[in-house]
Amino acid sequence: MPSVEVAESELRYSLSEIVRATPSLMQVLSVARRLCLPDWLVFSGAVYQPVLNHLTGRPLDYGIKDYDLAHFAYYLQWTRFESIVERKLRRRQLTEDGNVEISGRDLR
Repeated sequence: MPSVEVAESELRYSLSEIVRATPSLMQVLSVARRLCLPDWLVFSGAVYQPVLNHLTGRPLDYGIKDYDLAHFAYYLQWTRFESIVERKLRRRQLTEDGNVEISGRDLR
């Protein structure tokens, strides 16, 4: 019987492969990194939906309509944070195909 460490390592590798094979999720992660926002994250649906789709043989981004990007912006008011994110997205045209909707959330 394989050790727990080996099984966990294989699961992490599989998860990484699924995430990297999901173009829309990779686009969101690239956008988040390029925005240079501290303490950001995407919500869990961005990860579990592609995994579920993989397990059921569907296209990895099947059923995903949007991605939620959160940021712990303690130093910004929500309206200012939202305008910064939207301005950066427009200026850089990071979602040029229009198929991925990214919404920012402040989790103060």
